[in-house]
Amino acid sequence: MKKNKKSKTKTEIILDTLIVLLVGVMLFSGYKLVTSLNEYRKGRAEYDDIRNQMIRTSDGSESDPVTDGYLRFDFNGLRTINPDFKCWIDIPGTRISYPVVQGKDNDYYLRRTFSGNWNVGGVIFLDYNALGELNGKNTVIYGHRMNDGSMFTDLKKFLDRSFAEENREVHLYREGEVLIYTIFSASKTDVYCDCYQMVLPDDETFMNWIASQVARSEIDFGVIPDENSRILTLSTCVGNGEETGRYVVQAVLTSIISR
Repeated sequence: MKKNKKSKTKTEIILDTLIVLLVGVMLFSGYKLVTSLNEYRKGRAEYDDIRNQMIRTSDGSESDPVTDGYLRFDFNGLRTINPDFKCWIDIPGTRISYPVVQGKDNDYYLRRTFSGNWNVGGVIFLDYNALGELNGKNTVIYGHRMNDGSMFTDLKKFLDRSFAEENREVHLYREGEVLIYTIFSASKTDVYCDCYQMVLPDDETFMNWIASQVARSEIDFGVIPDENSRILTLSTCVGNGEETGRYVVQAVLTSIISR
């Protein structure tokens, strides 16, 4: 005569349920990790290809020995890939070297690469309210902080004094010219910061705003813009659960090199 199997206790049932749930969470987490790593890989590969194809070593003439230390680009090629292309940002001393676009809003390019492919890394983009000619009193550019160190992740480095003292410039490349900006402020702030203010209608408002940006900086760069200045504000997320936290680096236009 067969013996009846012993029924599981309530505690055993709960433990079995928890184990099943735990295994499910682990499998889902593993899937998300693999998916994220794959997205990072695709994003890096695309931008590596764009750099290889669009950055030139010279303009093709014998009179261009490429000794000035600045990059050269196939601007027509960049506009062909994406008509929303506005400029190329390169920050010496960092891994930041990307095309910059401008959409009709600040959402479209959050999860699309320069080529228009869906990707968690998105692309570096101008605030849609910013003047595309970069002539505004304050031009705001956004980029993601990625776990693989890509996009605007390196902005955080400017909060380190030793790094900031050695790396002071931001370069924006447009057809026929290079805009050289000198960094004057770097801070950890939030989405409510007045650094994103672009409507600065008069000198008094602008200079009060400048004073606020200088005062907030965690590093004294020894640079104070004047009333005729054009400011560049670079912004990225802090991450690590700080949903509203932002790293912000600001620079003032100090020279324009015609090419």
